[in-house]
Amino acid sequence: MNLKTFNELNSKKELNSEEINELFKFYENDSLTVKAHIEDFYYFYLYRIIAKHKEFYLDDLHSICQKYFHSLPDDYPNLYCLYFMESDFYFVRDSLGQSLHFANKILDLKNIPTRFKISALTYALTILYKSALYDELHIYIDYYYELIKKEEVDNESNIAILLTIADIYAVLKNKEKFDKAINQADDIINSSEETEILDLLRVYRETHELNYQIQFGQKVDVELLRKLINNMKKNRYFVDENSTILLPVLRSLINEISKEELLDISLTIIQNEESATNRLDMYSFIFDELKPDNVNHLVNKFNEELKGYYLGAKMTRKSEIYSEIEAHKFTLSYRNLVHIYDRDTLSGCFNRVFLNTLQDDILNENDAIIYLDLDDLKYINDSYGHNNGDLYIKTFAELLLSTFNKIGKCIRCGGDEFIVYVKNRNIDELNQMMENMVKKGLKLTPIPDVSISFSYGIQSGPLPMVSAINYADKKMYQYKNNKNKFKI
Repeated sequence: MNLKTFNELNSKKELNSEEINELFKFYENDSLTVKAHIEDFYYFYLYRIIAKHKEFYLDDLHSICQKYFHSLPDDYPNLYCLYFMESDFYFVRDSLGQSLHFANKILDLKNIPTRFKISALTYALTILYKSALYDELHIYIDYYYELIKKEEVDNESNIAILLTIADIYAVLKNKEKFDKAINQADDIINSSEETEILDLLRVYRETHELNYQIQFGQKVDVELLRKLINNMKKNRYFVDENSTILLPVLRSLINEISKEELLDISLTIIQNEESATNRLDMYSFIFDELKPDNVNHLVNKFNEELKGYYLGAKMTRKSEIYSEIEAHKFTLSYRNLVHIYDRDTLSGCFNRVFLNTLQDDILNENDAIIYLDLDDLKYINDSYGHNNGDLYIKTFAELLLSTFNKIGKCIRCGGDEFIVYVKNRNIDELNQMMENMVKKGLKLTPIPDVSISFSYGIQSGPLPMVSAINYADKKMYQYKNNKNKFKI
């Protein structure tokens, strides 16, 4: 690419993926001409990548920065642009020590734009805040207040750091200093001209407002949360601390708004969250606290996040041991996840969560569905108590699992209803197995003088799963009705 083409692309308001890749090729060039464009590279990163494509190009940006570092002297002009991108790279990769290292390098430089110093201070404060190193925070906060006495700071940078300082004092419950920082931020927001970045900072301010309500024991403004989430859905605001800020808010609302809405809010936050660790924290909240009915599609997303986190964190050598520990912890969580969510705790069988994953299956000719229903469970609960009713269910489930667990999937789909999904077994064999199971049940008496009694229906393929279940259910009721005729 020649400089004319480069300048044409750089002047375009919107770039497609092909044009972005062309610019990457240009910046990967080692020529001195390209090195003179380090500041252009920074603005390419800031306005073309970070806002919409950061998750796709983060590693490429890091690679180019590393290449420049190895070929440029320490006093090269505009090197602070590369330091800033590296601080951001390590921050998103959760290597906070490396991120702080590059933020401090910016603060050590002389004759650089004030906005870079403010951005570096914001990173440093956020890193110490995330790491709960509160005793060290005053060094950077004092640096900021001294800096604004001597130098002019742009509104956007001022707002960002003041909101970060307000966060810190909210956590420390220092209302006086919190009010000072938040009032300064609001004054700047209200007096500023409209810009795209200011619009983002307003969203950032609303996010923090919800956090302040939690920190100071106020009632959470649910409508403000809904407004914020709708903005996120429309504009995809990538903010690296959304999860950290909003997670306590969501926890406080578990008994106030529906599980479905909380799940929708949580997934929206995940989509707008840069930090892999924070996204995984949100998934933990979903799995451990929300406990949604159908988690199979979430498990797949969680697994992808886990792999991405592990591979990304491995690149940041300074945090490799920490990353190994975290990755191992999440891997164990993932291994146990399906077992926790698709099992019925009383019977040990699969539950409706698992059954929902089978809805699109097609039964082959030698596949079958067996629909089973315990007889008189309501009578047992009413006459002998629910503890004995649970014992009755558990004893039946043990009989069911011992009969079919090696050749099929046993599912508890209701209080007294079960399904068995069997593959590659002919109908005569299954009928014989069921007759034997009926006889064994009559010999089991989990409650004195009450044996295990149930009705069943069998439907083989070829059929769609839903149809097979419906037919087996009807056959089960025919069996039950015929049996009841002889009870009188």
